[in-house]
Amino acid sequence: MLPQYRVIKQDITSSSIEYMYYTSLREAHKACLPNKELSKCHLMFNGLEAKIANGENLIRVTCYSTVVYWIELILGKDHSIFPKLPSKIECSHLD
Repeated sequence: MLPQYRVIKQDITSSSIEYMYYTSLREAHKACLPNKELSKCHLMFNGLEAKIANGENLIRVTCYSTVVYWIELILGKDHSIFPKLPSKIECSHLD
């Protein structure tokens, strides 16, 4: 089975979560940057690849004032449908 990537859009104000699935890491990364001009902080693609190579499977990619985008690496059918997202997001402009 090829790895699959789940993009998780977490709305901080309403606590809602949306999921989108991709087979390409590059496409998943692009989905996390709907508007680069508005993003106060985002992880570059090579940084994302490095985190995956280091074994991370839930990675924060972009922070906006009210929305956070994550990419989760899905390796098999037993993967949780609802990943546990951090309750406190470490990002200077979200404090």
